[in-house]
Amino acid sequence: MSQSVNIAVRCPECGWRVMDKVSPTTGKIEIKCPRCHKIVEVDLALRRKVLYRRKAS
Repeated sequence: MSQSVNIAVRCPECGWRVMDKVSPTTGKIEIKCPRCHKIVEVDLALRRKVLYRRKAS
C-alpha cells in the first residue's frame, strides 16, 4: 500500500505556494501565480515535501 505525499509547488518568482502535487506527475507546466500575477514555468519533477508542524531547532 503506497502512501500519498503532498509536494508543495511554489512560484519561482515570489515563493508563494501555488498548488500541492499529490500524484507522481512529472513534466513542466505553465501556471499563473495568484500572488504576483506572473505566468511561470514549474517543473513537477522536483520533489519538496510539505512539512507540517515542524519543530524549531
